[in-house]
Amino acid sequence: MRTIRISAAIFTLGALAACTPAPTLDERLGYLVGRTEGMLVTDMGVPSRTYETEGKRFLQYDQERNIPTSAPSPWVMTPWGLRPAYGGGVYYRPAQCSITFTLVEGRVQAFSYRGDGC
Repeated sequence: MRTIRISAAIFTLGALAACTPAPTLDERLGYLVGRTEGMLVTDMGVPSRTYETEGKRFLQYDQERNIPTSAPSPWVMTPWGLRPAYGGGVYYRPAQCSITFTLVEGRVQAFSYRGDGC
């Protein structure tokens, strides 16, 4: 009987964990606010671009990746070029994301992002 209760508890916890939504990009990057530039570069890698003005430093990270999508037309762009879209399968399209961190006095003050791949 005890084994059944333990199994039921583990199943219930697993089911609840499966229903938990994935963290948003804001939630995933929020821990970086307040960190030093060195910590940011350690976590995110070397930025694509940097810019300084009016006592602020901006570090931008660019990413391009292919994301799955259903075919919206009879032709789709695939990693191998333009192909006919047969049967409404899953295809991949390029998506871009740029994340910019604002640093003041060497610490991350804020971040913003733009693009359809964020």
